[in-house]
Parts: sequence; structure tokens; C-alpha cells
Amino acid sequence: MSELRRKTLSTRLITGVLSQGLYQVVAALSPIFLVPLFLRAWGVDKYGHWVTLTAVVSGLSLVDLGGRTTSGIYWRKIMQSGMKRVSSGA
Repeated sequence: MSELRRKTLSTRLITGVLSQGLYQVVAALSPIFLVPLFLRAWGVDKYGHWVTLTAVVSGLSLVDLGGRTTSGIYWRKIMQSGMKRVSSGA
């Protein structure tokens, strides 16, 4: 039974490595084929606008500006002050 399990594990491992390799190849080659297709379909101006808009949205999604950290600290302070009031009976 353990030999069957080893074969299954090795098969899964090899399949996973090969599928990730294929994904990397497709991800690397797709811009080579898609850019000319988009340029032909939309033209240079529309494609430029689309690339700019995509870059701005991607950039904004990476920028957090400390909002999550600030709100977490704020809510923690509120919860701590509320717990002190509850525990003191006030």
C-alpha cells in the first residue's frame, strides 16, 4: 500500500511541476501574441488608454496608504476602552 501511495505522490508532484512550468510558458508567450491582436483590434490610441487605465488600477490596488493598519489600531483602541468600561462596571 505504501508503494502505491509513493507512486501517487510522485505522480502528483511531477504533474504539479509540469503544470506550473506550462503555466509559466503560456504566461510568458501570451503578451507576444496578444499585444498585436489588441493593437489591430483597438488601434494604438485605445490600446494606450487601456494599458494606462490597467496600470493605474493595478497601482492603486497595491497602495494601501496605511488604511488597514490605521483602522485596525483605531478599532483595537475602541475595543480596549469598551472592555475597560465593561470590566470596571461603569
